[in-house]
Formats: sequence, C-alpha cells, structure tokens
Amino acid sequence: MAGFAGIVTLIQFVIVLLPSGVVGTLDNIRLRRYLFENRTYDVTVRPVYNTSTKTVLELQYFLSQVLDVDERLQTLRMNVWLTLRWYDEFLTWNPKDFGGITNFKVPKSKLWMPDIWLYENADIKYEDWTSNTQCVVNHNGQIMWAAPSIIKSHCKMDVKNFPFDRQTCNITFGPWLHNASEITVNGTGANDYFEGDTEWDLTGFSCRDDVIEVQYYPDYPFEKFSKVIYSVYLKRLPMYYVFYLVMPCSLISATTLLSFFLPVESGEKVGLGITVLLSLTVFLLLLAETLPPMQNSVPILGQYYAGVMVLVSLSISMSVAVLNLHFRGPESNPVPHWVRKLLLGRVARFVLIRQVTSTQVARTKRKPSFVRPTRKLELLPMMDLHEELDRPNGVQGKRLAHHCPKKKTGSTKQGGTNANKVFDEHLFILRDLLGEFRSVRQLFDGRTKEGKTSCEWKQVAMVMDRVFLIIYVAGTLITMLIIFIQIDLDSKFTPTPCTQ
Repeated sequence: MAGFAGIVTLIQFVIVLLPSGVVGTLDNIRLRRYLFENRTYDVTVRPVYNTSTKTVLELQYFLSQVLDVDERLQTLRMNVWLTLRWYDEFLTWNPKDFGGITNFKVPKSKLWMPDIWLYENADIKYEDWTSNTQCVVNHNGQIMWAAPSIIKSHCKMDVKNFPFDRQTCNITFGPWLHNASEITVNGTGANDYFEGDTEWDLTGFSCRDDVIEVQYYPDYPFEKFSKVIYSVYLKRLPMYYVFYLVMPCSLISATTLLSFFLPVESGEKVGLGITVLLSLTVFLLLLAETLPPMQNSVPILGQYYAGVMVLVSLSISMSVAVLNLHFRGPESNPVPHWVRKLLLGRVARFVLIRQVTSTQVARTKRKPSFVRPTRKLELLPMMDLHEELDRPNGVQGKRLAHHCPKKKTGSTKQGGTNANKVFDEHLFILRDLLGEFRSVRQLFDGRTKEGKTSCEWKQVAMVMDRVFLIIYVAGTLITMLIIFIQIDLDSKFTPTPCTQ
C-alpha cells in the first residue's frame, strides 16, 4: 500500500509540473469520455430529456457574395456564411470539474444534428452542406455549427423591367422530418459582409419565421413544420445592357431616318429599311436567348425592340407608297383636284416644301414654235392653211405663186400649163409638210401633258415622303416615352431587418 501511495503522489507531482497544455489535453480526454462514453450519448436521439420539449434552432444567414444570376434558368448562386445554434441537454458539465474547460470542438458526426435543408435547392442534387465540419460544444449545452457554403437556389424572376429590373429571391431553410412540435427555427442574419457585384447591387435583406401546415406530404399529411425565409433584394446595374443592347438598337433605328432623305431615283430606300429590320431581328434573338420565356408579360427592352421593328416596317411601307407615287407613268390618271389643293397646297406649306407646280404649269402653257416665222412664208393656223391650199385662187395660193414665180417660156399657153404643174407639185409637198407638222404638234402636246402629270405626281410623292418622315419621328418619340414611363426605378419593398 505504501508503494502504491508513493506512485500516486509521484504522478500528481508530475502532473503539477507538466505544462498547462498537457493538463488541458488530459482534461479534454476525460471530459469527452464523460460525455460520450460514460453517459452513452446517441447521435440519433433528439437531445432532450422530455419529448415534449422543443428544440429551438437559431439559424444565422450572412450573405457574402452573389456569384451568378441566371435569368434563363431562374437560379441564384450565392456564397453565404451559415451558423446554427441549439441546446443539447445531454452535453452539459461543470467547468470546475474538468480543469476550467468551458467548450471544445468535435466533428459533427459525433453529435446530433438537425435535418435542415434548403427548400429552393436548384443544384443537380441535394448536397449535405453540413458534412466534413466541426461543431463547438459549450458547457451549458449550447452547440454551434458554422461554415461557409455555396448554395444554388431557384428564384422566380420578373424581367418585365429588364434591364432596369429588381429581383426578390426567397431562400427557405427548414427541417424535413422534424415537425414544429419537435424543432422550431428562428432566423437571423445580416448583409454587412456583402461584397459588391459587377452586375447586381444588394438593396435589401430581410427574414421572417413561419410555421406552415403541409397538406401534400404523403408521409406527414397535415403536419406543421417550422421554417425561416430569407429575402434577398437585388437591383441590376443596367450600364452593360444599355451599352451593348439599347444603344446599338437606338443607333440602328436612327439610320431609318436616312431613308427619308434618300433620293427616290437611287433605288435604295426599301433596301435600307430591310437591312435595318434584319439587324433589329438579330438583336431581338440575342435578347430572347438571355431572358426566360414569359407568358403574361414582355420585357421592356423586348417591347422597345418590337416597337422599333414595327416603325421600321411602317417606314418600308411608306417608302413603297412614295415610290408608287413617284414613278407613275403616262397611263396614270391626272392628280385629282382635291389632292392638288390639299397636298400641294396646305400640306406642302406645312411641311416646308416650296410650291413649284405653278411654275411648271406656266412653262407648259407656252406653245412651242416649231418653225421660225419669216417674211417669205408665214404659217397660218392649221385648219385655215389646209382650206387655203385646197383653193388655188385663195390668199395662200397667191402667196405661193408670189414665192414661186413662173418660168419664162416662148409660149404663154405652154407657160400657163407649166405653172399649173409646178403649183400642183408644191401643193402636194405642202400638204405632206402640214401632216407632219400636225403629227409633231400632237406628239409634243401629249408629251407636255404627260410631263405635267408626272411632275405633279412626283411632287405629291415628295410631300408624302416629308409627311411620312414627321409621322415616323413622332412614332419613335411616342414609343420611347411609353417605354420610359414603364420603367420603375423606385423600390417596391420595405425590408424587415433581421435581428442578430
């Protein structure tokens, strides 16, 4: 006995002389044996002495960074810091009995863990984000689990105001098997540690606790489950989309104005409009690949593209109408009087087009003279000349005899016969010339009438082109005003701050 007592005294003396770290290690070993071996701790049993006692679980959610927002798949990928706290009634001790140890760390596999899951999980599978981590056990029975995690949740997005939209994404955590009578979840959190994103800005963060009665679980019908809902409010930074989508569309649509200044004879008015329409179609396809399909609403940017495409299509139709008016041929009817009075009168003055029809008409009133009048031969009116030529003893016959004197011959009878023959020959020639002159005059009169009609239709086309330009500019401004009115730049939510 004396030898055994000496050995015990020696061990105590060695323990006193050992560093405090070694003493702490031995106390930790003794404490863990006391908690997990001597008391037969079971990780599958909810750590309460009375089954009617609820386990209050405090969940802290700290948003660190928004990694990706996929509008097409409607998913939100975030880097978060999660912390869980609850009380384990089986893991309590007096620090004085174990060298003043107030807490220690242990792998989570040795403890009872609540079955907390992310309800809106959008990853390829449900990952156990609590695996391969440790927990801190305090002497009063409080357990703390904390770890960073990357979660991918489903978020129903409203892109009606794209690219000036705001998104509200709800992240719901709760137990899957333990109902509200066993586990109650209280949510807290903050966004103080959020790092800015190049596309999204965090404008608010809120959380609320809720107890729902689930009616569609086949394994637990009409059971109440506790959950906590975190709401993340995001605002898109639109500069990227304004620069790469809005500005090119605006510049392309502005080039449509050039088609109204192109001369009709160039033949490029319709070609320019079709080119602009195809360019806008390409941008619209790029936008459709970015945004999710929506049945009830169309994004603002999509409405703008559609409005611009409608205006460009109308401009093409206007160009076709102007071309039709400009190239009206001789077979077309003259310009109606009311069109001449309205378009070439009032409307032309309104759109600042100089009136030139009166000048053209004045020019056409002057009858062209095809033969210069001389003292030797004067052209009388066509019908009078024709009648006079039929009468050899008339005035024109005398003038013709005067201009064509008779040739001197030896016999008067023979001279008279020759004079009659010469007169008949010249009369035949003059009749032919008269017919030719009549044909030429009719031709030029027809051309003058056709030129007048064509000139009037061209001026009608010019006035209509200017009117269509004003209509297109007004339509563009109205479209932009309607789009800007729909943009909601104000916040629509009042976030409830989470208490820490």
